[in-house]
Amino acid sequence: MDIRPPALRFPEPVRADLDAHRPGLADETERMMATHVRPCVAITAQRVSATPLRRNPLARLFGARGAQPVLGVTQSKFGGTPYCETEEDWSAHGFLGQIDLAEATSVLPPGAPRLTGLLRLDRGRDFPAILRVRWFPEPSAARAMAVTTTRCGKWETKLEFKRGWTIPEGNALESIWTHRTPWHEYDEFFPPGYNADGFDEFHRMLGHPSSGLDEHYGFTPHEGYSHDIAAYECLLRLTYDNAAGFSWGTNWVYLLVDREDLARGDLSRVVVTGANY
Repeated sequence: MDIRPPALRFPEPVRADLDAHRPGLADETERMMATHVRPCVAITAQRVSATPLRRNPLARLFGARGAQPVLGVTQSKFGGTPYCETEEDWSAHGFLGQIDLAEATSVLPPGAPRLTGLLRLDRGRDFPAILRVRWFPEPSAARAMAVTTTRCGKWETKLEFKRGWTIPEGNALESIWTHRTPWHEYDEFFPPGYNADGFDEFHRMLGHPSSGLDEHYGFTPHEGYSHDIAAYECLLRLTYDNAAGFSWGTNWVYLLVDREDLARGDLSRVVVTGANY
């Protein structure tokens, strides 16, 4: 399996503009940008049954029943049965999904973060504090407790993980993009194979932070942690999911982790914030 990133080549209008400014600038800029490449995990959902978990009122009136969860309690998924080790208060939350981090990060190349444990996401009523995040360092089906709770998505879905590639975007990109034409003025800017979640609508784990974080809101760090969002890496960016059946309008939800915590593989103090794209 080829673990190298794809060839980094800007769209032809960008290259032509660069070379018009100075011959050879396009190649020079591509070499510079290649030093900023980071891998990411592209997360997509696939339904596991032809019947939703939750029926609408009219369907229930005519006797239609929802599907029963089929995925294991420790599997990566949206919907279905959540993993839980102790009694928890579910009165203000419903189960959104969970990610087997070892499975997810196994698609990354050598040198990229390797994470372990199970990351569980429960959806609340408010935005952006819409998620309650639980990290279980050593999940075990034998320790799992039965849970009665609502499910936020309409469908149970298994999660699939593929490797993706990112370059900086937003303010981080502007700091290294020195050409006279701002990068955001091009109709197409990102090289093919990079930052593809902006077009293919998948959830992104790790990689460069999305530009939405430049205008985030609701960021409240844990006690003793930095109030500068630049001190954090983006662990996960969640958009809507048609397969699972959940959305939050034009908003995206971001899970941030302190850079030093991420290096240790400690996800016990994840911070949730939001942005309007």
